[in-house]
Order: sequence, then structure tokens, then C-alpha cells
Amino acid sequence: MKFIVAFIFLAFSSTLVIAQEGKLLNGMIISEDLKGLPYIRICNTDTTVLSHTDSNGRFSFTIPEQTTELLLCGMYAGVEWTRIKVRDSCARLEVIMMNEWIYDFMSARKINRKRFRRFKRLSQIHQEAFDQKIFQSREPCVVYIFEAH
Repeated sequence: MKFIVAFIFLAFSSTLVIAQEGKLLNGMIISEDLKGLPYIRICNTDTTVLSHTDSNGRFSFTIPEQTTELLLCGMYAGVEWTRIKVRDSCARLEVIMMNEWIYDFMSARKINRKRFRRFKRLSQIHQEAFDQKIFQSREPCVVYIFEAH
């Protein structure tokens, strides 16, 4: 019996040590309209939910050391899913998610061209958010990954 209890204790304590390893991230997620996005799920690339934003678009959580990419998923219609690459030196993430638009009667190629034009403006929008004191950093601490539909 003592062996079983000791084994369970060791297994549980090693899990706690593994769970504590990682990198603390905090920050904010906004839309192209510079509004905080509430209840955005923050997932790893396997779509396992790691955290979510609060009602103002802010978050704070720990990611495993080996995690380099995150997937941001809206819990409601209105924003596109966003894939980002986290830079090693960053602990504060300030992210912009593109609004979801409906493109009626257009080819997929034309839709992706229009989306990519908006995608290229994300760094300019980040600067606007910094100028309006929504973001704390002048330069984005993430690399946005464009995914064609």
C-alpha cells in the first residue's frame, strides 16, 4: 500500500513540475476596429484550448516551452481565426484579428487577394493602436501567418 501511495505521489508531483515549466504570456487581442475582443480562445496548433481572453480582450497564461505557434479562435462569428508565431524574446503579446467579411459572388482567388491586402495592413493597425495607447509596444511581438481559404 505504501508503494502505491508513493508511486501516485511521485507521478502527481512530476506532473506538477512539468505543468509549471513554460513561458508566461500576457497581452491583449483586438479587432481591426481597435476594439478589445472578448472570449477569444487561445489554442495550440492541435486546437487544444490553452486560455481565453476576458471581457476586455486581455489574457495571461503559461505556454509550454516548445510551443511556438498559437491559434486564436473567435467563439462567435465576426472575426477570422488567426495563426501567429510567438517570438522567443516576447512575454507581452498584442494581437490584431481580422474581421470576418462576406465576399459574395467572388472566386476564391479574388477573395484571398482582398484578404491579403487587409492582412498586410496589420502592422499599420498595430501602430495606430500604439498611438492611441491601446497597445504598449510600438512593434508587434508576433509574426502573423496568412492562410488562404
